[in-house]
Amino acid sequence: MQKLKILILFYLLLIDYCAFAIDKNCNNRIIYEVIPMPQEIEYRKGNDFVLTNSTEIVYCQCDSMQYKNAHFLQRYIQEKTGWQLRITNSLDRINNSIVLRSDLSCENKEAYQISVDPDNITINGASSAGTFYGIQTFYKTMISLECDGSEIFFPQVLINDYPRFGYRGVMLDVSRHFFPVSFIKEFIDILALHNINRFHWHLTNDQGWRIQIDSYPLLNSVGSARKNVVINPKNAYPEKDGNIYGPYYYTKNEIREVIKYAKDRFIEIIPEIDVPGHTMAVLAAYPELGCTGGPYEVANSRGIYHDVLCLGNRHTYDFLYNVFNEILDLFPCQYIHIGGDECPKTRWRECPKCREMAARLSIDVDNLQAYMVSFLEKIISDRNKIIIGWDEIINDQVPKSTVIMGWRGINASVKAARKGYNTIMTPNSYMYFDYAQNRDIENSPISMGNYLPLEKVYSFEPFDIELSDQEKSKILGVQANLWTEFIPDEKTVELMLLPRLDALSEIQWTLPEKKDYKSFLNRLPSILSFYKDKGYNFAKHVYDVHFETIEKNDKICVSLSTMGDAPIYYSLDGSIPSQKSVLYDGTPVVIDKTTVIRAIAVRDDVVCIPQEILFDYNKATNKKIISNSLKKNELNRMKQLVDGILGSSNYRDGNWVLFDRDNLDVTIDLGKIEEVSSVNFRTNIRLDNRVFGPSKLVVSVSKDDKDYKPVLEKDYPEIQRDTEIGIRDLTESFEPVKSRFVRITVSKLANVPDWHRSKGLRTLMYIDEIRIN
Repeated sequence: MQKLKILILFYLLLIDYCAFAIDKNCNNRIIYEVIPMPQEIEYRKGNDFVLTNSTEIVYCQCDSMQYKNAHFLQRYIQEKTGWQLRITNSLDRINNSIVLRSDLSCENKEAYQISVDPDNITINGASSAGTFYGIQTFYKTMISLECDGSEIFFPQVLINDYPRFGYRGVMLDVSRHFFPVSFIKEFIDILALHNINRFHWHLTNDQGWRIQIDSYPLLNSVGSARKNVVINPKNAYPEKDGNIYGPYYYTKNEIREVIKYAKDRFIEIIPEIDVPGHTMAVLAAYPELGCTGGPYEVANSRGIYHDVLCLGNRHTYDFLYNVFNEILDLFPCQYIHIGGDECPKTRWRECPKCREMAARLSIDVDNLQAYMVSFLEKIISDRNKIIIGWDEIINDQVPKSTVIMGWRGINASVKAARKGYNTIMTPNSYMYFDYAQNRDIENSPISMGNYLPLEKVYSFEPFDIELSDQEKSKILGVQANLWTEFIPDEKTVELMLLPRLDALSEIQWTLPEKKDYKSFLNRLPSILSFYKDKGYNFAKHVYDVHFETIEKNDKICVSLSTMGDAPIYYSLDGSIPSQKSVLYDGTPVVIDKTTVIRAIAVRDDVVCIPQEILFDYNKATNKKIISNSLKKNELNRMKQLVDGILGSSNYRDGNWVLFDRDNLDVTIDLGKIEEVSSVNFRTNIRLDNRVFGPSKLVVSVSKDDKDYKPVLEKDYPEIQRDTEIGIRDLTESFEPVKSRFVRITVSKLANVPDWHRSKGLRTLMYIDEIRIN
């Protein structure tokens, strides 16, 4: 009898589960798992709330923002259903309504709660901003619906949600390429959808001044236009097309219009006026503000220019005072960004005025930038605003009230926090959305060449480095940056932004223990369908096949996966895969010889591009490799040199190893004594990014790892300005010799030669697979 009861109970539970599972996939039944993932979702049993064209939107008339929130919600629902729901502020009789409140008791004023029962949906924020974020979550539950005018069912639920970070930002550079107000508004709409509350507007740089300044009109008539637009940025000295770009800038009325538009969406705009470096546009308009007096031109290509503001000139400080006061009058924001990055001190060291000013202040001439930061901090703090600067401005003379934006890696913000500064994390290796999303940069839009796929963005964890609670409290939030040197139009902005912005939003909003990349990928198709409906040009790489390599029993195994578990077909014979190829069954593919594995995911609505990995098996593949530099944490990096995987043309695709300060110096243990007669390695040359080839190769061999005999020494010619860029496959042979240990040293050119625009800086060298035969 007891067994029968258990079976009946199990059967009833199974029926209940199956009914829920079927309803959950119904086109008109809502699923609450959106991006960013809410902190708490508690599903409840019982009847659904049914949204119809007679449902009302009821708002508590506590402030004007709730009225605007109600109209946002009305517009969102009309967009998906065609229904224009009635809006009322009467709370007397509420039934079949969506109720907007802002009296949730929570210390975090951006928190919200969504409560769904059969009678009503209540969205209650700890402020009007919290209510707005609740509305965004509500909207995102609907965005993938294909509503045909029928009812929409909302299961009973209680959602409690709040952001992890108070500062959630995105930067758009409009100085390199200008974007009209209409697109800036679209950009702000996209930010709002992702619960982002700061729009960092990079308005000035060497390549253009983009904001009206009444006291210095030449900034707009001269500084907002440039000639000789770059059309081929893939070498050290790009070609130019001879056209004029501009004049382009925003009037103050346009700025006010955008500020209001953003405020209605609870987004604060942070303007950036970049000083004292990146000011060629300023100097072209007002050459007397430079150390040499010019003549100067607005920059027409990317790079770091030695001509900067003269900080020994009193007129420079008048300029800064007047410009920043106009900015302060215009922007009603908490933060003002002053830039401060990549400022060479060369001109100051040569300038009599700068040397005299430094002597008068009893500081080193290089510390004039810290003096300028303090000067601006006083102006800005007197107006009850807070100054932000890039991490280069960290200096003992810079006030601790300054906020540091750390872009040169995670450690930049860690350093700032440990020195007592509040900081915003925007490390370029994770948060620079101008970096490529595809390994195949030759067949992708021009980018900075770095490789930053969606998965890597999502993997960023601000507190991965060990920090004290006090240091963690200094990290205000996270921001992504979109620089536009190679992004000339709106569709390319969208492409570089989406869907990496979705990964960013979950970093900024969701607690780390709630994050899960597989779950994220399962939630992503819904918002991708929304992008498609909106006509946004989002990157399609997320639909492609993802390869993961692992070592197993001294062999390489490759597992294949794709978003949504679409069928995957692959080939190992060099053919282009199709549905006639081998269907991947989940078992990792064993690679034990030189081959190329190609794979494709088959979907109804998206044409996927075949992905591939090249494997080159040789005597060094998967063998033990030792770094002779004696540096810690070198093993994993050096193992990439013998993992058998050949890198793509993108030298930052994760398969190339960077040598910045040191040369390559490794020993490969072949495991047994073998005859060897050649060493092969690949290098990549990209002159515009200081990526040069090798200068020398030395090979030595040993049977016992003690007595080494040199077998090869080869000098390579120095790279010239007309050297062809791209991959070089270098094979060097020597007399056959029996050996177990092979020591390989590849030296790089120390400094960039004088003919290059980055002369004197360290060169970079990238090495791919080392092959021994």
